[in-house]
Amino acid sequence: MDLTRGRQTRADEFAGTIAAAAGLPPLPPRKAVMNPRQATIPLPAGFALGLAGAALKGGPNTTSLIPSARYLTGDMLFLAGFMLAVPATMVLLDRSLARLRRPGTEPPPGPPGP
Repeated sequence: MDLTRGRQTRADEFAGTIAAAAGLPPLPPRKAVMNPRQATIPLPAGFALGLAGAALKGGPNTTSLIPSARYLTGDMLFLAGFMLAVPATMVLLDRSLARLRRPGTEPPPGPPGP
């Protein structure tokens, strides 16, 4: 499995067909934004930051209109954890779903049109 190449989609097939019909050179393969090996590092770090932020934040800030530094720090840690965990989760989910797909098979058809 080549981890440096991105996943090919139907749009890439259509673009290749159009480029070939127009007499253009073939399109270069997609580059992977993040491979699964790279995604295994930010995923646990993101969850740890998110949990630390949630624990630090505590409950809702109802004592005053100005939030405390602890409350804001908890928000920032939670947001940083979310920003790390979501892209890594998407990469790992995409790779897991790609393993389920067999080469040469079409995805199941969508619902019938109106």
